Amino acid sequence: MEGTLASAFFQDSAADWSLPVKAMSTSLPLWGILVFYFSEYWLVYMKFAYMPTYLSSVLGLSLTNDSAADWSLPVKAMSTSLPLWGILVFYFSEYWLVYMKFAYMPTYLSSVLGLSLTNSGFLLALLLAASFASAVLGGLLADFLLSREVLRLVVIRKLLTAAGVLFPAASFACLHWVRSSLGVTVALLVVGSVTNSLCLIGALINFLDIAPRYAGSLQGFLLLFSQVSGAISTTVAGALISQQDAELGWRNTFLLSAAISVAGLLAYLVLGRAEVQDWARDETPTRL
Repeated sequence: MEGTLASAFFQDSAADWSLPVKAMSTSLPLWGILVFYFSEYWLVYMKFAYMPTYLSSVLGLSLTNDSAADWSLPVKAMSTSLPLWGILVFYFSEYWLVYMKFAYMPTYLSSVLGLSLTNSGFLLALLLAASFASAVLGGLLADFLLSREVLRLVVIRKLLTAAGVLFPAASFACLHWVRSSLGVTVALLVVGSVTNSLCLIGALINFLDIAPRYAGSLQGFLLLFSQVSGAISTTVAGALISQQDAELGWRNTFLLSAAISVAGLLAYLVLGRAEVQDWARDETPTRL
């Protein structure tokens, strides 16, 4: 998507191509992306650096067994854990929609709605900024509900996940039928992007609840699962769009993505839990 935004400033002639530093330095959409990257990776690196300390000092979890040589990932127990499978299925369905959107939304905006690359980049940058704000507000709401004991943690996770899936799925499913109205299309994209970020406080972080001891390993595995989903979704979307009538291809792409998202949500609602699983508990014996 950043490439789409930057390419809007390139010269038409390849011979005259040069990096438009001055134009880029005054581009508000590009600055929005830069600020988002800064804030996002501030959180990412802080989490990777200090999460082990938090888990051990605040939650009282042991990050290793008595002997590092005895530590092993309980693969067999994990493979039969229904709550973990619920999260895995949700990761697959969620990132199916996410990667399809990032890969083909610029094409849709330009080829179907007739937006220029500049306007497409500006719109997508605004959607990213709105998603970031929504994630922050959603996190504050979740903390408030949990601290006041209004709802149990598992209920909060599932409610936010449901909102983060149903609204975007409905928005994408309707895009084909409102393509003649740019205003309605943009409104649906805004609603879908803002609500979709609520999944970050729901199922996408639920692995910390059920297995904080193996959070690092699980996160790596879940990210791998999401990348596989993205590779499949973009391939399928490309095939649907290129091999069928254009309007029919876009319609089927949106409907398929919405259906997969809802299917993943149903799996998570049925299987999702927020309690530490038996296979993830610290079994280190207490020394007297």
